[in-house]
Amino acid sequence: MEIVELGRKIEAIERPEAAKRKTAGANQHTEPSGNFPEGSKGQTRDKVGEALGVSGKTYEKLKAVKENGVQELIDAVDAGDVSADAAAKLVKLPKEIVMPTPITTVEQCADRLVALGHSFGIRPDGSITVSHPLAPPNAAEMDEVAKYLSGNWDAVMNAIRRRLLAEGPNLGSPAPAKSARAG
Repeated sequence: MEIVELGRKIEAIERPEAAKRKTAGANQHTEPSGNFPEGSKGQTRDKVGEALGVSGKTYEKLKAVKENGVQELIDAVDAGDVSADAAAKLVKLPKEIVMPTPITTVEQCADRLVALGHSFGIRPDGSITVSHPLAPPNAAEMDEVAKYLSGNWDAVMNAIRRRLLAEGPNLGSPAPAKSARAG
């Protein structure tokens, strides 16, 4: 992110000036800055943002993305595919939400389905009912589950069936109204 690198250079110039004004008892409202002779207002981030042609908040968000984001996210922001605001929100999330741990076993997949809010029940004939969550699940986590389920549906449903037989007729959150049959 070239804008952040340039912003850091401007900050390096502006921060000592702000410190001088602070120790002299001057502030942005009483004295013009050497770098911003018009007597600029606001925080350093606002001054840097103005010099870069963005708001101070946007500069702060871009800086957070540069410092904490994965390279794919940084590249997407640079390309204009993801906004600074959306990217800044993503870098604040715990990493396991943004990039879930890969599922490697049938039991992990069953655990994730329940954790995502799916409810399971067992009918007298042994078939399983699957109730989908009322609230939309985390998309990245659901994608990871779907990827594993695509080749392991029967094995995961058998693991859930074993749990239902061992733990009782319901597994997961209370069954919502909508239900789909899984054989």
